[in-house]
Amino acid sequence: MLLIRNAHELMEAFRPLDLRLFELPDEATYPLLVRDYRAWLETGGARIYLVYEDPDTHKPRGLIFRRPNARGAGGVSHMCNWCHSYGGPDEIGLLLAEESARRRVGVVVCRDLGCRERVEEAGDLAGRDTAEAKRRVVERMARFANEALGLDTAHAG
Repeated sequence: MLLIRNAHELMEAFRPLDLRLFELPDEATYPLLVRDYRAWLETGGARIYLVYEDPDTHKPRGLIFRRPNARGAGGVSHMCNWCHSYGGPDEIGLLLAEESARRRVGVVVCRDLGCRERVEEAGDLAGRDTAEAKRRVVERMARFANEALGLDTAHAG
């Protein structure tokens, strides 16, 4: 669990490349308690922001994703790479992150980054504790950041 004391600390979790696009969450009050992770949409809805606790360094890490329009994907269902939930293209789809100024990488995940809620719902229905499943979701987020975006565990902001 993370405690982010102010907006400056929150911004430090993001890469310099992302800060030109950064928009603080409207509803944020500080200190900000981040349980597992926190996601929010920018005002226009074209981008979604993610802050999570890096499993290795226990420091906040932030990512910004572009949300391509879900239209045109037909009625095909997809599985989220992070929480393994299934859903239609309006629920599960491609999110893009900038690896550099010239390259974007994508991941098929819950378009609202509502993985925690989906894991909790599935656990409630099955009568299971969800702590381990939520930990694995955050580990998958960190793996994406490390492998696809080239961030290492020493990244502190």
